Amino acid sequence: MERKELLNLIKGLELTKKEKRVAEFFLDEEKRIYLMTVSEIANEIGVSDTSVIRFIKSIGFKNFTEFKNSGQQKIKSHLDKTKDFIKNIDIIKENSIEKVYIDKINEEVNRIFSKISLDVLQQIGKMLIRKERKYVVGFKSTAGISNFFGVRLGFMLKDVYSFNIDDSVVINALYNISEKDVFVIFDYPMYSRTAEVLTKIATEKKASIILFTDSDASPLAEYADIIYKAKMNGISIFNSLISSQIFIEYLLTYISQFIEENEKNRFSNIRKYLIEKL
Repeated sequence: MERKELLNLIKGLELTKKEKRVAEFFLDEEKRIYLMTVSEIANEIGVSDTSVIRFIKSIGFKNFTEFKNSGQQKIKSHLDKTKDFIKNIDIIKENSIEKVYIDKINEEVNRIFSKISLDVLQQIGKMLIRKERKYVVGFKSTAGISNFFGVRLGFMLKDVYSFNIDDSVVINALYNISEKDVFVIFDYPMYSRTAEVLTKIATEKKASIILFTDSDASPLAEYADIIYKAKMNGISIFNSLISSQIFIEYLLTYISQFIEENEKNRFSNIRKYLIEKL
């Protein structure tokens, strides 16, 4: 069960003070609770086992076992990723790292240049060109790639605002978004809670939403107008941004062919000042 699902179950419930503490713990420790017992949860919060069980029943489960079972798929997903990491280590040991890496890049390039990916790329490019203001956001592991994209997009199109620091500034800025604008969000595992808050703001303001993520089941997928799904499995023990990086660079190239003369002059002037400060 995702945090969003749990929030929906809690909404409207009249909880006791102790049950509210249980609810807060479940929301804050969503990745741990499925691996804990009722007693462990109760001891950590400082409430009785009964309070935990009462909360479980209040959100629609017969008992704690049924609740834990609802989260088994999430646990399985994490275990599967661990198996993939181990498998990658074995592949690297048995083959040339250079060959494995080149094969991975070729695989991602071929996937990006498939008809489906190119159709999505064109949809994203046209929306970015058409919309008035472009807000580009990414935190945690996506901060680098979102900043890379936002800065370069800002050289080609005006009114591009890029944020990769999770603070009040980004919420204050995004509050001004409107239906004439587009919100571009990069959100991969581990998913950002701030990204979810910002996406809800963009949705309420009726802005268009472009989401770069790993799955249709990601927390923000339901809010997006356009989704680009990037494969995250790399050749090492870490998630890979190769697919996203290649796609982003090609997307920037695609957009560049539609830049009007005044935008070219704007870029030339900016570049002049950048050279001056070197």
